[in-house]
Parts: sequence; C-alpha cells; structure tokens
Amino acid sequence: MNKVQFNLWLLTFVLVFPVVGFAQKKVSASDKAIVDTLYRNGVVLHKKNELDSALICFKKGSDIAFRVNYDYGRMAHVYGIAYVHYLKADYSKTMEYSFRALRMAREQKNKRFEAHCYKTIASAYDGQSNYPKSLEYNLKALKIYQTLKYSPGISACYNNMGVVYNALENHTKALENFSKAQKIDNAAGDSLGVSKILGNFGTTYYYMNKFDKALAYFEMSMAMSERLNDHNGVSSAYTNIGSIYGMRKKPEKALEYFIKSLEIDQKSHDNAGMSKDYINMALAYMEMKNYKKANESLIKAVALKEKIGDIRGLGWAYKALADLHRITGNYKDAFENLLQSQKLNDKVYSLENNEQINQIKTNAEVEKKETQMRHEQEKKEAVYKAEKAKKELELRNEKLVRNAFAFGVLGLALLIFIVFRSLRQTKKANGIIAAQKKEVEEKNRLIEIKQHEIIDSIKYASRIQKALLPSDKFIRNQLKQNKEKNT
Repeated sequence: MNKVQFNLWLLTFVLVFPVVGFAQKKVSASDKAIVDTLYRNGVVLHKKNELDSALICFKKGSDIAFRVNYDYGRMAHVYGIAYVHYLKADYSKTMEYSFRALRMAREQKNKRFEAHCYKTIASAYDGQSNYPKSLEYNLKALKIYQTLKYSPGISACYNNMGVVYNALENHTKALENFSKAQKIDNAAGDSLGVSKILGNFGTTYYYMNKFDKALAYFEMSMAMSERLNDHNGVSSAYTNIGSIYGMRKKPEKALEYFIKSLEIDQKSHDNAGMSKDYINMALAYMEMKNYKKANESLIKAVALKEKIGDIRGLGWAYKALADLHRITGNYKDAFENLLQSQKLNDKVYSLENNEQINQIKTNAEVEKKETQMRHEQEKKEAVYKAEKAKKELELRNEKLVRNAFAFGVLGLALLIFIVFRSLRQTKKANGIIAAQKKEVEEKNRLIEIKQHEIIDSIKYASRIQKALLPSDKFIRNQLKQNKEKNT
C-alpha cells in the first residue's frame, strides 16, 4: 500500500466509522439525569397539589425520554401524566395514559409500575362509579404488591377497596380494609397515609349514622393534614366536618366549612372535589331557604359531574335539583330531574349486583365497553409505535447527516493538512536540492579557475623552457658539424 492509498483509507475510516458508531450510541448519563430529575420534580409538585406544573414536568420528561430512547423514563413520565389526570378527575385521560404506561411496564417487565398502573386504573373506575372494575384492578395491583412485599402499594389497595365497599354500602367490609391499611401505615411511619385513613374511618362512621365518632376521626384527620401541609386532606376534612354540621341542622356552620373546601379545590383544579362542594353547599343553602344560591350551586355541580363522568354523583345532583324544584313548587322540573336521577341510579346499581362483586365479573354492556376501549387503546398504541418508529428514523437520519457533515469537515481538514504537509516537504526538498546545486556549481567554478591556473603555469614553464634550451635547428646543426668532424 503506497502513501496515497494509505491516506485515502485513513480518510474513509475517519469519515465512516464515527457515523456508524454514533448512530448506535446508547442513552447518555446526562440525558438520563435530565429525565429522572424532571420526574422527581413532577412528583414533588403533584404532592404539593401544583398539578398543572407537575403535568408540564411529566410531559417535558416524556418528550425528552422519547427523543433519546430512554424506555424507563418514558414509562415513568407517561404514568405520571396519568396520575395527574386522575388527581384532576379527568378519568378518560387517566385511562388513556394508564393503559399506555401499563403496556410499557409489561414490555419492560417492570412489575412495580405494572401494579401502579392497575391501581390508578382502579381509582379511575371508582371515579366513574364502575365499582366491579375498580375492585378487579385493585386486586390485580394488590397481588403484585404482595409478591413484591411493597408495603405502600399494599396499604393503598386496601384503602381504595375500603372506599369502594363504602360506596356499595358494605361498611363492615370497608372498616376491615381500612384497618389493614392503617396497620401497615402505622408500622411504616407513613403519617400522610394514616391521615387519609382516619378520614375514611370518619366517612364510614358517618354512613353508619355514628356522627360523634365520625366527627372525632374527621378532626384528627384534619389536624394531621394541616400539620403535613396536605391540601387535599384538609379539603376532605372540611367537607366531612361540614357534613356533620349539616346533619346536626347547623347549615350556616356547615356552609362555612364547605366554602373553605371549595377554595382549596379551586386552587388545585380538583373537579371531583369542587363538584361535591357545590352539592353540599346547595344542600346548606336549601336548609337556609336561599333557593337561588342552591340552584346556582347545583347547576355547577351537574356540569362538573358530567365532565368527569361520575354517574353516582350526577344522580345525587339531579336528586338535589328535584328536591329544590319540589320545594319551590316547580313540580314539572322536579319530576324530570327525579326521573333523570333514577335512571342514573339504576345504571349504577346494574353494575354492582352481588354476583358481579363476589366474582368480579362485568355484564355484557360493560364488557363491550371495555373491549371497545381496549381496541381503541391498541389502535392508539399502534399509531404511537408507528410515530415512534418514524421519529426514530428521522432522528437517526438527522444524526447521520449531522455526523457525516461534522466528520466530513474534519476529514476535509485532515486532507488539507496532508496536502499542505506534502507541499511543505516538497518545498523543503526543493530548497535542499537548490542549495546542493549551488554548491556543485561553486565547486565547478573553483575547479575551472584552478584548471586555468594550471594551464597558465604549464604555458609559462614552456616559455621558460624554450628560452633556456637551444632550438631544434641549432641542435641539428651541431650534430651535423660533429659528425663531419669525426669523418
């Protein structure tokens, strides 16, 4: 291999090899750090009830994780988005992102995140009053958490199932689940979890008409929530304490607590919380005979319940409207709202018969809806994967072009350097040759001068010789004369 061939090979290696290597590069530590930091920030923000800011963090983290192909980061952030939507009572988006995160968790064989997704899906079903499905997914999550021996998850599932059993008016079963959750949280020193469970105990005793006991639990929960700066916990405590005062025929005092709860829920954009606040405020206004305010509150409650898809809560709102119109003598509207309430209640109770609860089965309508949702989710996942592949291809091509350009410039610079070095070496060699030529010429000139000097010396010696020696003619004459004398 001559020098030119070697330089061409070297240039090809420099240009091609880094491009291939760059296209196969793994996720960098700095990219992982950015995505992980955004996730931690999102968690902190949603715990502070700054849900919009948390959502921004999770979406930004998801975008970056997608761009750099960081699978775990993408899964975590998609789940974070789902959970924030749950806190905002946007249950359709909760389902959408939870199922997407669930698919990623299964692909990555991440059992803990799989359980997290099941638990959040269960909570969304609970928000939509689909209690059989809520129990089904809570049990799926509980089974995984128990296998992993993950105490916070086990406690959360027991707590969630207690809430569902309360909705089904099985208060004994609810208390059993709350007791299991409380035992786990006490052992773990989880004050936030304990404060929520105390509130749930109070709610259960409220449903059982044990108001003094319920109030004691609500006040304990409120004190702990205030100490922990848990705004959601404080809001729930205000609502519950207001309900106790409502049952005791103290509507003014009840309204005071309901308004406090509403102010907190409005700041956090908690649609589910606000819808309950408006219904409770309407009941207090009706007790105070302020029917105009009661009607305004119920209209807001209906709009929010429809938005979040809370069937049971919407039935309560229509029932309150029916009572309001009956009291004010508007019997036609009272009858229409009562019919609407009854339809919604029938829909709820059709989902929660004992056979469905005990065997965790769904009726044909719910199963059809779930299958349809699953197909829609699969279509969305297919579109998502296609978009992902397209973006990855575009990103890879961009990297190749960018890297080829960068290393092309580097290669060109290297080639220019090689040419410049060759020219410099040639120039240097030519300089040496010119100096050597000059030296030879000088030596030749000196030789020529010496040669002239020698020739001149020879000529000068010849002239001396000729001047000192007799001529040939003289010698011949002398020889002739001597010869004659001898004769």
